[in-house]
Parts: sequence; structure tokens; C-alpha cells
Amino acid sequence: MGRKPKLTDATTKHYTKEELAERAEREEALADFESLEVDEIPNYLSPAAKKEWKRIVPLLEQLPIANLDLAMIASYCTYYALFVETSRKVKKEGVVITTIGSQGQEVTKQNENFRAMLQITKELKSIAASLGLTLDARMRLITQNMDEKEKVTDPFAELMQDD
Repeated sequence: MGRKPKLTDATTKHYTKEELAERAEREEALADFESLEVDEIPNYLSPAAKKEWKRIVPLLEQLPIANLDLAMIASYCTYYALFVETSRKVKKEGVVITTIGSQGQEVTKQNENFRAMLQITKELKSIAASLGLTLDARMRLITQNMDEKEKVTDPFAELMQDD
């Protein structure tokens, strides 16, 4: 499968003119996908997940998110709601809990909710990166946008470059 593809302007690799043209054509195709319908909140989301949906979806309109990403956005919102729920339980119960063992002795162990919270955090980070919700992902997009603006504002840059 290899590495995830990056936008051309976010890479440091030097491409041939043919490769650049091919990549530009593929990247322009991103705009052909149906835009995300922001007003339709999936009814299967919990109230907390719906609240997160209302918070992030308007922000996602600034990114190249399409209707195809609906399941990922819903997953992110669901995981976020689970994260909040388990965080509250961990806050109430603590990271370490004490139980009574089979022979009546006190046993100290890690709270199951804390372990769940750690796993949920991993899932959130993974989905967030895929959707462009992380700082790193946004920086790649900003770099791309800045490079595009530079190309537009400096028409003599090509003349100054050595071939």
C-alpha cells in the first residue's frame, strides 16, 4: 500500500513537468466530489456526538471535505462523545482503583475506563489526522495554499528560475 499520498505543494520531492501535471490533475479532481451537507446531522449520533458535529462541521467547510467523508466525521463525533464520557468516569473513579481480590485482599489496578480512554484517544487522533483536524494536517494545507498564492502573485518567478 505504501505511504499516504501528500498534496504536491506539501512535499519536498522534485517532480518532472509531466509528473507535476499528472499530480495537479488528480488534485483538481478533489473539487469534483459532492460537498458535505452540513445541516443534516445523522440521527444515529448520541446527543453529545451531535453537539460535536455542530461544533466541527462548520469548521470543516474550510477544508476539502466531501460528502464521502460523512462516515469518518460521524465516527470522529462518536469517539469524541465516548472520550468525554470515559473522561468523566476516570475523573470520578481515578486512574487507579482498588478492588477486593478472590482471597479477600485489596488489589490495586488500572481503571478500565482509563484504558478505554487511551484507546479512544488513539482512534480520535487517527481520524482527526485523516480529516485535517490536527495542527500538522492543517499546516500542510496552509503551506499548499500559501504556495498557490505565491504562484499567482509573482508572475515573473518562472522567468527567474534556472531550468
